[in-house]
Amino acid sequence: KTNAEVAEAVLARLVDLALLDDAAYAGRIVETQKTRKGKLALRQVLAHKGIDEQMISQSLDPVSDEEQIATAKEVLAKSQWRFKGDIHARRRKAYAFLARRGFSGEVVSEVLEQLFSRD
Repeated sequence: KTNAEVAEAVLARLVDLALLDDAAYAGRIVETQKTRKGKLALRQVLAHKGIDEQMISQSLDPVSDEEQIATAKEVLAKSQWRFKGDIHARRRKAYAFLARRGFSGEVVSEVLEQLFSRD
């Protein structure tokens, strides 16, 4: 057998044994990282790991906007000490902070509206 045939046989066997399953792998990544990152960042992580776009979308579908809002609030609460200055400066820094962690503009705006409407 050629190297290509051997490789093909090994890959087929790994798939049969469910040891090579991109959907399960993508799901595990989403489950472990969704408490720290937004959907945009998770999408980027999965794409970087070679997961195809359709599977990425399927893996991210179960993550709701409410879940993302709660996660964004938790991430922001852990880092509030970073945001100094007047309310506008704190809001701008918090927006940039959450955006860098991959939260969508809608999620970030909702979180900031909820948190800064109290000030």
